[in-house]
Amino acid sequence: MLLRVVADTDCYLAEELVDCHKKTAHFERKIRKSQIEGKRMNKGECTPLAGINFIDLITPCTNITNHAMNLAEKVLENMI
Repeated sequence: MLLRVVADTDCYLAEELVDCHKKTAHFERKIRKSQIEGKRMNKGECTPLAGINFIDLITPCTNITNHAMNLAEKVLENMI
């Protein structure tokens, strides 16, 4: 989707990408909070190491959505 946003300077798709970013950011915060507060570990659903690894997997996904968001914002501001 991001490639189409930038290649076509598609503002409609850029706005959709912004919405996707907001949903992803909310979901990421919810997952991180759940892991940090130890809800899953306290219930015996995962080990501390598994919780750390899980959060380590989320971080690159968050970075990717942040970069996509930056590009979408540039398209919406007519800077690309």
